[in-house]
Amino acid sequence: MSKLDLREWHIYTMLVVVSVGISLWSVYQDNVINDDGVWYLEAASLFTAGEWRSAYSHYPWPFYPLLISLVSQATGLGLEYAAHLLNALLYPLVVIFFVRLVQELGADRQVTIAAAIIILIYPGLNDYRSMIIRDAGYWAFFLLSSLLFMRYFVTPQWRYALGWALSMLLATLFRVEGFIFFLFLPLVTLVRRDLTWARRWVLLAKASSLLGVVALVNLIATSIVPQWSLRRVGRLVEVIDWLANASSITLQSWSEKADLLERTLLGTGSMKYAVAVVVGGLLVFLVLKFIEVLTLVYAVLAAYALKKKTRFRLPHAHLVLVWLVILNVLILIGFVSRFYLLQGRYLVALCLLVMLPIPFVIVSICREWSTAREGRLRKNWLFPVVCVFLLIVAVDGLVSFGPDKRYMKQAGTWVKNERGGTDTVFANEVVLLYYAGEQGITTKAGDYSWDHAIAVIKDGDEVDYYVIRVKRKHPEREQEVEKILGEPVKQFVNNRGDKALIFVGKHAVGS
Repeated sequence: MSKLDLREWHIYTMLVVVSVGISLWSVYQDNVINDDGVWYLEAASLFTAGEWRSAYSHYPWPFYPLLISLVSQATGLGLEYAAHLLNALLYPLVVIFFVRLVQELGADRQVTIAAAIIILIYPGLNDYRSMIIRDAGYWAFFLLSSLLFMRYFVTPQWRYALGWALSMLLATLFRVEGFIFFLFLPLVTLVRRDLTWARRWVLLAKASSLLGVVALVNLIATSIVPQWSLRRVGRLVEVIDWLANASSITLQSWSEKADLLERTLLGTGSMKYAVAVVVGGLLVFLVLKFIEVLTLVYAVLAAYALKKKTRFRLPHAHLVLVWLVILNVLILIGFVSRFYLLQGRYLVALCLLVMLPIPFVIVSICREWSTAREGRLRKNWLFPVVCVFLLIVAVDGLVSFGPDKRYMKQAGTWVKNERGGTDTVFANEVVLLYYAGEQGITTKAGDYSWDHAIAVIKDGDEVDYYVIRVKRKHPEREQEVEKILGEPVKQFVNNRGDKALIFVGKHAVGS
C-alpha cells in the first residue's frame, strides 16, 4: 500500500467512525419511530415470518424491508434495532461517496478535509439519521453511480459503463425514481462537442448497455409468460405511467388547481393568469424548500461558487453535474405538480450535487485569508465569517431542537403494559398504535384525521383504550375528547405542551 493509499484509508476510516457516531447520537436524541418506519418494520416482519407474498403486497417496493429482515436474522437483533444498524452502515457510504466524488473532481487534501466536514455536519442528512427510511441507501448508490458515470464520461471503459448502471439499479431498489436516471442519464453523452456524432452514439450505446439487457430480458420474459410485464414489478408502474403521460398529467394537475384558484381567489380580470399563478407558486415553493433543505449557508456558498466559476480538474464534469441537476429538478417538479407536497428528504440528492463545489470555495477563501499579509480580520473578513456560520450549521446538524416525541412512546408503552390480550386500542397516530403493541397497523384503514377520531370515539363501544394525541396549538380538542370520554386515566406531555391522553373505553369498563 502506497503512502497516498494509506492516507486515504485513514481518512475513510475516520469518516466511517464519525458517521456511525453521529448516527448513534441522533438515535439517542430521538429514539421514537417515524410513521414510514412502521410500514417498513411490518413488511420486514412478514419477510422474517416467511410470508414473502404478503410482504410484497404490503409494500410493493420491498428491498429495504427485506434488508432489515436479513440484518435482523443475521444479528439476532429486533427489527427496529436492525433497521437502525442498517442505516448506521448506509450513512457512512453516503459520506464516503460524497467525499470520493469531490476528490474525483480534483480535490487536494485540504479540499478533501473540507468536503468531509461539510457532509458530516450537513443538517439535511443528519436530520434523518434517527429515522427508519430507505433514502440513505438511495443517496449512497446515487452518488456512487454519479461518480462512476463521470469516470465513464472521461474514460469510456466497460467497467465504468456497467458500474454506473449497476449502482443506479441498486439506488432504484431503494427509491424507484432512480429508474429515471437509469433511463436518461446516458443522454448527456450526446453533448460532448469534442467528439464526432458517431463517437457520441457509441458512448450512449455503451452507457445504456445494461438497460438493453434489461429490455431484452423483459422481452424474453413476455414471450414466455404473456402475463409478465415490467409494469407488474412493484411501484415501477408508477414511474412508467408517469413517463408515458408526464406532460398530460402535469398539465391536467395545473389546470385543476387553476380552476380551483379561479373559483376561490382570483377576480374576474385575473382569471386568465390562473395557470401562471399556479406554476409560479409551485416554483417558488420548490426554490424555498430547496434552500431550506440545503441550508441558507450552503446555498450562499454554492451561489458564491457559481459566481466565482469554480472549475473542476475532471474534464467535462460540469456537463454531467448539470444534467444530473436538471433530471433531479424535473423529477421534483413532476412530483410537486402531481401531489402538491414535498418532504425535505426528496431534495437531498439534489442538494448533495449542489454541495460538491462548496469544499473548493471554502478552501479558496481560506487560502486567500491565510496569504493576507496584514489586517486579516479587518481586510479579509470572509473566511472568519464562513467559519462562524459553518459552526452554526454544525450545531443545527448535530443537536436536535425539535419537539420531544418520547411522550408518544411512553403513552403507547403504558397501554401495551396495561392492556389484556384481547383488548382493542384506538389511536389517532400510527406511532401510538405501534408502541401500544398493535399488529398489522398499516394494513388497516389509515384515516388518522381528527374528524375520524371523534367519529370513532362517539361510536366506540368496542374500544378498550383510546390513545389520543393533542398538540399544544389545539387545546379545544382536549376539551372535546374529555367531554365525551371523561377525564383521562393517564397523560404524557412533552416539553412544548403536546399531549398523549389515555382513556379507558366503555367496552373495558363494561367488562
